Amino acid sequence: IGYAILDDLPGTVQGMSFDEANDQVTSSGAGYLGFTLGRAYEGNNKSLNFGIVSNSLLVASYGSLLTNSTYTDGEGNQKRVNIDGNTGLLKYENGNYELALPIGSSSVMLFDCDGFSDENEVIAAAKLFDINGIQKLLGEHAYIWVGFSKKNFSLHDLMVV
Repeated sequence: IGYAILDDLPGTVQGMSFDEANDQVTSSGAGYLGFTLGRAYEGNNKSLNFGIVSNSLLVASYGSLLTNSTYTDGEGNQKRVNIDGNTGLLKYENGNYELALPIGSSSVMLFDCDGFSDENEVIAAAKLFDINGIQKLLGEHAYIWVGFSKKNFSLHDLMVV
């Protein structure tokens, strides 16, 4: 399923391209449970690293944040947003953005970006990915995490965020 998702990802994102040799897909062998994938886009003095982790503890933590209307980080650096019908949590920290979009219950989609000028650019990049199509490939138990933060990204980052 990971390779099917990678095949459906955009070839470029806001002028950034990817090197297929750097794509990463791993699986526990039990459907999409325990699988991870990653793809890095670079160009125009910015980078976007895409990833999905399924069956992760991150899912529950982001779900809790998004369903708790009183949650704040105390610094005003995050807010709820809506992207293609999916309510998400947009966070800004140290000049970088993270955007979590729940669309189910067991996976996290991650975009890790550097060099984006503002939240509108982040949201525009996220809209280039077929979030609902990926949800269908994963089944009803998908959870999307879209994060824009670190320049050097690895699957380890997906599991440790």
